[in-house]
Amino acid sequence: MPQVKSWKLHDPKAPPFPEDFEVVDKAVLQLTDIESNHNKYYAIEIHSGGASFRVFTHYGRTDDLENDPDAGAKECRYFASLADAQATYQAIYREKTSPRKGYKELSLASSRIGSAKARGTSSGQIDDATLKKAAEAEAAKKAAAASPSKSSVPAAAHPVPAPAATSEPEAPKLSAPAVDVAPEPTGWKGKLKKLVDKVTGSEATPAPVAAPPAHAAADPRTYDGPLHPKVADLVEYVYAEATNALTSTVAAKITAQGIETPLGILTLGQIQKGEAILQDLYELFQKKKKSPESVLRLSGDFYTVVPHRIGRTRAAAQAAVIDTLEAFEQKQETLQLMKDMLQVIGQGEGNVLFESKAHAQYEALRCEIGWVNPDNGRFKEIRDQDESDQGARHLHHPA
Repeated sequence: MPQVKSWKLHDPKAPPFPEDFEVVDKAVLQLTDIESNHNKYYAIEIHSGGASFRVFTHYGRTDDLENDPDAGAKECRYFASLADAQATYQAIYREKTSPRKGYKELSLASSRIGSAKARGTSSGQIDDATLKKAAEAEAAKKAAAASPSKSSVPAAAHPVPAPAATSEPEAPKLSAPAVDVAPEPTGWKGKLKKLVDKVTGSEATPAPVAAPPAHAAADPRTYDGPLHPKVADLVEYVYAEATNALTSTVAAKITAQGIETPLGILTLGQIQKGEAILQDLYELFQKKKKSPESVLRLSGDFYTVVPHRIGRTRAAAQAAVIDTLEAFEQKQETLQLMKDMLQVIGQGEGNVLFESKAHAQYEALRCEIGWVNPDNGRFKEIRDQDESDQGARHLHHPA
């Protein structure tokens, strides 16, 4: 194919092109090669501006997008016909995705790179599950617009029960979220459930939680529903910890649409590709002698399909290798959290990490948490049992 001159976007010497154009086709590509310290993206689009056409490209290092979403080089190639633009688009796509170059196309529910018109739209092959969730979310939005919102209900309609003053008050009990067959929570949600079970001795028994912050009485609650304020405080704390863990370990960004990687929000199908690679890694870990070359290759494959900010130095790239069970479990929990957020959004709940509504966050946990007053006999029983367990552990494992 003959070379076609490329122009930097907004170059005053470039051929004229209308500001209002249509994105005819697009793809977002990613490559992570840990051995050669390559972690880069390449977005390619076809634009139609009436009688003129262009191929737009946006490329650079994935790491740079964290601080500047507009980082990277943006170039345009201009054509008089759609057929010529498509030929160049396909030629670039084939070159980048060839074994020699190694880029892989991503499936994004919402892209973060490319032209201004392409950002915020889906890219790649969108799987049926993601399409279904998108349709459900759109239907939920329309239903919400057609009926009064929960936030419009006066606060008095949702009274918060105050702890009883007697020595043996009846502990308020919350009903478990209505689901057909709730799967056992996994990842960080599973850890929370284990914590509750450990303290209470039963998943159905309400657990004591810390007192609310001093400003709680002055601040309006962000939750809606009959959650006790102290349960709401615990739930919000758990989600704040999950958010902090996610953003600090993988440099993901919490948005109203989902958990955003440097290149955008992944589809369920794209996340499943990452899970398949993690499964291959797990099988390697089960072998007595795992191949370092295979671990390095599969780690690069994982970051190619699930973009991360890795770092510019070779030392940073080597540190990103998924070569321990701890690193494997961290990536596994990250993917599970991404899937959970897409599923909750699809159910019309919004993003429970982004919107900070304790009621929606509580339901997403799919476990039962209640408040027990410190004066309640059940609370004293749990406290005494916990202190007894700690004493027994100390006898078996003295400092």
